Amino acid sequence: MLDGQIPEEFTKLVALQNLNLSCNNLSGHIPTNISDLKNLESLDLSRNKLSGTIPPGISNMDFLSHLNLSFNRLSGPIPFGSHLRTVDDESVYRGNDGLCGAPLQKICPGDEPPGTDSDPSGGDNPSDDDLDIHNWFYAGLGPGFTVGFLGFCSILFKRSWRVSHFRRLDKAIEKFSMTKMITMLRFKRTFVRREQELVQQVKLAPFLLTNFSHLFKVEAIIDYIWHL
Repeated sequence: MLDGQIPEEFTKLVALQNLNLSCNNLSGHIPTNISDLKNLESLDLSRNKLSGTIPPGISNMDFLSHLNLSFNRLSGPIPFGSHLRTVDDESVYRGNDGLCGAPLQKICPGDEPPGTDSDPSGGDNPSDDDLDIHNWFYAGLGPGFTVGFLGFCSILFKRSWRVSHFRRLDKAIEKFSMTKMITMLRFKRTFVRREQELVQQVKLAPFLLTNFSHLFKVEAIIDYIWHL
């Protein structure tokens, strides 16, 4: 059983086509230059203790058709590339709780769509400002209700306050009634005056028509005499 880090010598075997180091006790990082194995078709590093991120160069390995990195301690985003579509399977990365991105369902931090919450519970977490507003609202609700209730009870049970309250109420109602009555009287007076003016104009109309007709006749006679 192999242990320790993956030997760098493996990355120099450029003609290598299959590399299976699964079920060992390997630790440390996957070599960043593993992409130098251009002819590699199968890579199996499953069931070890490898940590760190997956080297981005793996997505550039043209002939890689089988990949297994499951049950390690890898973390970070899964590299994206057209060459990795042939191994686009969740089972390739199973058992690495720190990995995120496609094809896994776990979204990497910073890749959330706009308007979504990064909280894995999926709930809407209110901001601190909203919490402060709600806290102040409920904190003032109790004292406000208490003061209002005590004031209402004082009016009901203390005779002098009750009498004073109803007197103010009567004065307000009386003032409103007087204002309404004065407004109605002013409106009625204006309406009657306009009506009288209209009637007067109607009465003068026949008189004016008669006088104007006489004037027209006299003017016609004078004009006739003038032309004789």
